[in-house]
Amino acid sequence: MQRNKGLISLVLLFTILLSTTTYADVLEESVLIEEIEELPQILEINSEIKYGPFSTDYIEPRLFYDNISIDSIESIDIAHSYEELKETIYKHMKNYEYSFSINYKGDTSDLKNDISRIWEEIFESDHYLYGTVSTYGEYKSIGYENDVTIDFTSFTYHTNKVQEKFVDSKVADVVNQIIEPNMNEFQKVKAINDWVVNNTRYNEDTTTSPHAAYTLFNEGEGVCQAYALATLRLLEEEGFEVKYVTGKVGEIPHGWNLVKVDGKWYHLDTTWNDPVSVAGDILSYKYFLISDKSIETDHERDERSKAYPKATDTYYETMRYIKNPVELDNSLFYIKDLDTDDYKLYKLKLDTMTETQLTNHNVQFIAGYEDWIYYSNYSYGGYIFKIKIDGTDNIQLNNVNSKDLYIDFPYLHFYDYTNKKDDKLAIDEIIGVTGISLNRTEDITLILGGQPVRLEARVEPLDVTNKSIIWTSSNKAVATVEDGLITAKAKGETIITVTTADGKFSDSVNVEVKDGYKILDLNDKKIDTGYSWTIKLNKSVKEDTVDFNSVYVENEFGERLHLSDFDVKVLDEDPTLIAVINKNVYEKDKLYYIVIENTLVSTKENEVLKEAVKMPFIIK
Repeated sequence: MQRNKGLISLVLLFTILLSTTTYADVLEESVLIEEIEELPQILEINSEIKYGPFSTDYIEPRLFYDNISIDSIESIDIAHSYEELKETIYKHMKNYEYSFSINYKGDTSDLKNDISRIWEEIFESDHYLYGTVSTYGEYKSIGYENDVTIDFTSFTYHTNKVQEKFVDSKVADVVNQIIEPNMNEFQKVKAINDWVVNNTRYNEDTTTSPHAAYTLFNEGEGVCQAYALATLRLLEEEGFEVKYVTGKVGEIPHGWNLVKVDGKWYHLDTTWNDPVSVAGDILSYKYFLISDKSIETDHERDERSKAYPKATDTYYETMRYIKNPVELDNSLFYIKDLDTDDYKLYKLKLDTMTETQLTNHNVQFIAGYEDWIYYSNYSYGGYIFKIKIDGTDNIQLNNVNSKDLYIDFPYLHFYDYTNKKDDKLAIDEIIGVTGISLNRTEDITLILGGQPVRLEARVEPLDVTNKSIIWTSSNKAVATVEDGLITAKAKGETIITVTTADGKFSDSVNVEVKDGYKILDLNDKKIDTGYSWTIKLNKSVKEDTVDFNSVYVENEFGERLHLSDFDVKVLDEDPTLIAVINKNVYEKDKLYYIVIENTLVSTKENEVLKEAVKMPFIIK
């Protein structure tokens, strides 16, 4: 409004100067004109580029531009307040855009500090974004007080929008694969730690950015940043509070996690639980759920991470000396990873964190199956012994120096160091699984709100030692499965799979969940036993679509009556009429339903019934 006012005054003055009045008249008239106001001051702010964790002005971030497409939005968003500005910036960053503009109509009196504060608040609320951004913060704004256009430029990321969609899908798949329904928080974190360590390796030489969770999930390789971000995503998927911690080890930048388990915070470093070794893959728990005091022996947090919650609990630190354990019966069996001569075989019960020593012999290589631990006994020449998981029945199996034990049923494999050759021992007392099959092979249809369906699995051979099986659903949002019982949750499709614990044999079946039935009342809800119905449709139907699968009778528990108990057919005289003929098999005062599925097809239009229908009746 001020600019318009000044413009009006200028036009008026210009008009007077061009008129035929005298110069004195002009002066006299100009005195009456309101004083011209100054135009608003131009507001211009510039900011320098900032760097994400481990990307600095002297260490250039690896971005792999050939593989990362940059999205940019040409339209300009408008923000009217600090919160709207923050939300708009966050939206563009989550879209992994290189540059974008925002017309800000809020308070600009402290804009530069406000934007600096916005970066901090965004990164504190989204640690994953903080870890994926490489450069940010360069912008310039130009305009007027409380009305500026801010052009943000020079955003770079270790990932992109397409790659993050893959990460979303992979995270869901991994969690569905490794997390069991009755797991507690500790078991879930352990399963996630074990998956990350067992399925990845540390490597800077990757196709896409080694700093990205995408690279770790897609290539199975990456650096600490990728390990920590992938671990963060998996933990968040299971509902854990988790943070991305940045700092250094020695003078080398390093990243790891803090995770809240049963109300207490712990450090978790999946990178250092996966040490690089010439001996091959190693699963370590040295940096698994440990305290500030323990992590600070070799890790140093930066100032940002020092503000995170304190980790003081040491309950799980018994596990710090465990490396490459065998896990059986909710217990870990291992040789302690210590710089001492203690090479005994230990057992840790995971539900109580109680440790016991199983043998006084010196042990180097171990393997496990069912109730037995097999180990190289270096108190007896490296010969293979087996001992029950409760510490009883310690039995010698061979008389050669044996290394690198592993089980591939029905054999215990090892390297015969005495004779310099690979060898194996039969595990005679163990009957292994050879296969598994479900009692249903055809696709299963469930109705939302309807009765669950139970599957049964047959493990072969029948006298197998380990009959344990695991049920999973590929989409728990559509249907869940527990002990073979499938329960519908939402409309959609899923795959129900049963897998043997021994040998990982599996069988599966497709399941579709459809919308529920529409309930229609019959003219006579209470009827005599021998009553039959004629159902009128608004269109004639194809006779071959009317059968016992499309029209049938079921009881109140959703169980279909036997085909001999009723009959259905399309009447010849009128193809819009379906007859349901009962055969005196019903129980008195019991509830039944005539069910018409939406698989009926009209004769001329080839249209299916719009919705499935249930019609209840009771026998008098």
